[in-house]
Amino acid sequence: MDNWKQSVRICANGFRRWTGNLRVLGVFILILLFFFYMERGARALCTDQDLAITPWLFQFIWERPVNVMLFFLVLIILFCDAPFMDAQAPYSLIRTYRKNWVNGQCLYVISASGIYTVFLYIASLLFCLPNLSFSTEWGRIIRMLSMPSTESFGMRYAFMGPSISPDIMARFQPIEATLLTLLFVWLISAFLGLLILTFNLRFPRTIGVLVAVCFVFLDFFCGQFSIIQGALGSRIYFFSPVSWCNLQHYKSGVTELPTISYAIVVLIVLIVVLCILSNVLIKHKDIEVLPEV
Repeated sequence: MDNWKQSVRICANGFRRWTGNLRVLGVFILILLFFFYMERGARALCTDQDLAITPWLFQFIWERPVNVMLFFLVLIILFCDAPFMDAQAPYSLIRTYRKNWVNGQCLYVISASGIYTVFLYIASLLFCLPNLSFSTEWGRIIRMLSMPSTESFGMRYAFMGPSISPDIMARFQPIEATLLTLLFVWLISAFLGLLILTFNLRFPRTIGVLVAVCFVFLDFFCGQFSIIQGALGSRIYFFSPVSWCNLQHYKSGVTELPTISYAIVVLIVLIVVLCILSNVLIKHKDIEVLPEV
């Protein structure tokens, strides 16, 4: 119990470092700017039609590869200084032992990923105000955005905004789709953060960031590869965890795609494995105070 209390304190110290940290502030400002830009079409449609939008846009944001890339690259900025060796780290290691310290860092990454995910969802609602109303249905605005449209309609209301897929609307209920997307964004964020932490414990700090960036860009590569290779090319999504935030990338009918249960199990296993590797690597890590990124 005392070991876990020490790990929780280390985790809490990670959040205290957010105070006055311009990099962290910049991350959340970037998120707000992205959503303000992406949802301007939906806001305009609400105004023009004098209708409210339901709070179920979040899952459609991840259908555009550029949005996936942007939001996860911003997440990498948040975790780029892992394993967070600030001036207090040597003293914390002496007081808490290495195992408790690195477990606290892992807990911080997982918790911060959850906060990041919740903030993304809140930001997706924020810029729909005041044209936002709750309903358990998709709502007329989302259905209008999902329909085939003229070029002028697309440029005014849908350009660079959420890509509304009728397939997702047919396969999932709104609350189900939103909860699944939140879960996957959280797990993928934790995976990327722990990937950076683990690699940076073994190699120079830039290596972990580069590996995480490669996983983010793998999603874009998978999209192009599946287009070129057709149905068989879709199998590449089995090896691209970042792609699993898009509900279109799951098996439907006879398609060669991973199942939802496969993605959840693999992500949890990857997170557990990275936490174990971090515990192994910290035993041989030379403690060096690194400058703030």
